[in-house]
Amino acid sequence: MFPEISPREVTCRRPPRNPQQIIEAERAAYLDELPEPEPDWPPDVRAVYRTLRDRLFDWEGVEAQDVIEDCGIGSHDVYSRFRYVKGHGIKGFVVYHRMQLAKRLLRYDSLSVSEVAFAVGYSSPSGFSKTFKRHEGQSPTAFREQEEG
Repeated sequence: MFPEISPREVTCRRPPRNPQQIIEAERAAYLDELPEPEPDWPPDVRAVYRTLRDRLFDWEGVEAQDVIEDCGIGSHDVYSRFRYVKGHGIKGFVVYHRMQLAKRLLRYDSLSVSEVAFAVGYSSPSGFSKTFKRHEGQSPTAFREQEEG
């Protein structure tokens, strides 16, 4: 389905000092780990992938139609091609990667669940918590407690 991106070690020579620095550092690291689109992917799928990767954590409610229009693609077949190439639809791709970054950020006790929710592109902590629980099988708080234990 999706390649697993291993959690990054939190230790570094000069750790980030405040929540915003932590968020920015983890976002940048996560995006750096995402692979470039493969050359054998259809051009429209490559364009959609790049656009999604660039906007992954910037806005809530990634509407597939908006992404496709922003790429200048007129064909609705790109939905099925994207699903075929990536194993999930556009929305599933976005949610998966947002949850992966959320799990990384929840390992920092200095970040609240609300800060994590906003950092990964949700406008409401409750919406984030519902999505997290649906995808991870536990609440963000329970995940954090499990990681600490």
